[in-house]
Amino acid sequence: MLRPMNLIVVILFAVLFFSESVAGAQTVLLRGTVLDRSIKNYLGLGVILTGICLMGQTVFAGTAEPGLKITLHLQNYAHLEFVTLNRAKEEATRIYDEIGVETLWLDAPLRPIDPRPHLTAEIYINILPRAMEEIGLPSGSLGLAPGSGHNRSRLYVFYDRVEGLSRRQITAVTEGKTYRWAKPSQILGYAIAHEIGHLLGLDVHSPLGIMSARWRLNDLLKLSYGDLAFTPQQAAVIRAEVRIRQQESLGGAEVRGMN
Repeated sequence: MLRPMNLIVVILFAVLFFSESVAGAQTVLLRGTVLDRSIKNYLGLGVILTGICLMGQTVFAGTAEPGLKITLHLQNYAHLEFVTLNRAKEEATRIYDEIGVETLWLDAPLRPIDPRPHLTAEIYINILPRAMEEIGLPSGSLGLAPGSGHNRSRLYVFYDRVEGLSRRQITAVTEGKTYRWAKPSQILGYAIAHEIGHLLGLDVHSPLGIMSARWRLNDLLKLSYGDLAFTPQQAAVIRAEVRIRQQESLGGAEVRGMN
């Protein structure tokens, strides 16, 4: 699906091309007044269509509001390479930017995982080399956001499961079940975005999309193109929670998070 700005460019090129075609034909047949009138009409139509697209873009972006920001402390216990980690950050940043939430990333020094509560407006991301088997996670889960409800700020993503999902996709391609796979860094970025979503008001999984409990091949195909996204309703919930966290932080850096 074309984004608004892409659609505007397509329309302008189409109008200009059509105007040139009309100009060429009418130069031979009519010349002069009719040609000028035709070009003006088509250019006028282009302006109108561009205006409609710009209005649509304004409506689309109108759900976002300036100043919504979350601070993300990332601890790389899996010792991932800089390139992989950076691409995962870029993926998660883009996902939240599309719903009007800015992300500020801070690389935290490695230290024993601190179970104590954290500041309200900040989220702590722990990337672990492997899943913690003692907590009994479902086999398809890539991460965990402990607890439920409003007062949470800590999440975990398990890189062995990210790699496992990547390998299963490649196998599906070789078997002809799909035709493209996502890179591990993409999957990691989406897993981080998914778990952040749980902390920002999305307690329940959805049947499809980024907040699905288990991504199917169709979801992973969309993920590989960067098209897996939050629904408008989910985006609204996230923005509302970010707004609350910012207000609480401004009100005295309240500490929350009994997981």
